[in-house]
Amino acid sequence: MLATLVRDAPFSAIYLMFYSQSKQALEKSLGQSFLPPSTVLLCSIFSGAMASLVTQPADVIKTHMQLKPEVHTNIRSTIAGIVRSYGAKGLFTGFAPRVTRRSLMAAFTWTFYEQLVTLIMQYTT
Repeated sequence: MLATLVRDAPFSAIYLMFYSQSKQALEKSLGQSFLPPSTVLLCSIFSGAMASLVTQPADVIKTHMQLKPEVHTNIRSTIAGIVRSYGAKGLFTGFAPRVTRRSLMAAFTWTFYEQLVTLIMQYTT
């Protein structure tokens, strides 16, 4: 449970930070307060990739702890075991599938959310 929280809470916070900043920068550079869905999708994919990169080690640690709880009894010993067995790059094992899945899920979710907000704003004003 702790390992999952250590992975998921930071992912969401980092994702939101990158998403907000990239969207705001594009709005400013394009001189628009409304971005087309394709641009929102790109902001979301970028943000998901960055958040995945930062949180990948926590995901690997969590997975090791869940698969072999009798061997990996705490986070520190799990990190040491991964680095000893695979080197530092072992903390990024499985990055490609994770970044693909997390980025696309977040991209579709946020693009849908932004479009829904836009529709609601159009019909309520």
